[in-house]
Amino acid sequence: MSLSEEQVSFFKSLPEQKKVVRLEKALGVLMKVGEHQLKLLKAYHSSNKSKEIGFAYFYPTVQSVWENINFALSLGKGKFRHFNVYPARLICENIFRLEYYINQTKDQQNEICFWEMARVMKRFYDEFKDEEFKNQYDEIVKDLGNLNVIYPDIEKDEAYKDKFPNMEVLMRQSKLPSSKNFYAHYRFLCESHHGKLLSLYIAKDGLKQYRLNLFYILLFTR
Repeated sequence: MSLSEEQVSFFKSLPEQKKVVRLEKALGVLMKVGEHQLKLLKAYHSSNKSKEIGFAYFYPTVQSVWENINFALSLGKGKFRHFNVYPARLICENIFRLEYYINQTKDQQNEICFWEMARVMKRFYDEFKDEEFKNQYDEIVKDLGNLNVIYPDIEKDEAYKDKFPNMEVLMRQSKLPSSKNFYAHYRFLCESHHGKLLSLYIAKDGLKQYRLNLFYILLFTR
């Protein structure tokens, strides 16, 4: 739902601290929705007896979004509030990947989930040269052999392939409200992580940046 010109004008007229208070209250209400959502998803997961590997991606991702909203809010209470760029960026990535994921077929969802799992196992396998990681991987493939998905070879680099498009593509193709404007802010969130001049500038006005990130989080999750 878009704000009216009168509402936008009123919000702009508020002191920075009052803007933050209103955004925190709005996200607090949204967190109640998230708690109920997670409760329903957990109940579904417990009662679903079939092997739906795709749910192993969906549920933790949704849970991560709400946990990071809570984390972003908690950072607002101290002098390091400008560091809420970290959870804000992660929320952004999770939301747009999740949108892409839910629009795929069931087989494609299962495949995405499996490749996400495979990439982690591949990294451990390459790092430690431990056959046990390969054995665990092979066991997973065997256990899920009835699913109509492609299994990457753990000994080849194809296992590192990301099944998701990059963030720019995800945002340009997104159907979320105002999503076409998100990519500019996402790049801003990425740049501010790396000790650049931009990051030092943000640290000087942590309250304003904290408020801006809360605003975008609210847009991501409404």
